[in-house]
Amino acid sequence: MKTSLDHFIDGIIRLTSNRSFPARYRLGLGILLRKFHKIRNRIKSNHLPTVGFREGLSKNGQGGEMYRHLYFHLACYLLGPLGWLLSWLAGLTDLKQAATGRAESETEVRDNLAGRECGRVLTSFMKGHLDEDSARRKLREILG
Repeated sequence: MKTSLDHFIDGIIRLTSNRSFPARYRLGLGILLRKFHKIRNRIKSNHLPTVGFREGLSKNGQGGEMYRHLYFHLACYLLGPLGWLLSWLAGLTDLKQAATGRAESETEVRDNLAGRECGRVLTSFMKGHLDEDSARRKLREILG
């Protein structure tokens, strides 16, 4: 039986199957726009299943909200250097809150780091530096 992690990996691999140069940027922007829409409309995702993901990515009340962090930061990394900057600037809020002892923010920081790592893997996959099996294996190592 497939876990939530399996479905997540299948979905992002399917999204990144078009390996053209412009496709990477369109995908990154598309994901960011969808995430901004959900944040702006206060659409919560903590009810989403997290089976198969490392516990550290969903603990402290984070739950399915981890998806928002993963998608946002992996999308930023698909955009290249400007996206990397956006990712790190956006992550500063979580770092500041984690420094105050907010447990959920500590989890969010882990989610941000995992999202960035996923973005690096997906960028390598879309550039043709990784085959699909290697990309899946690396994503599972990061998230599972």
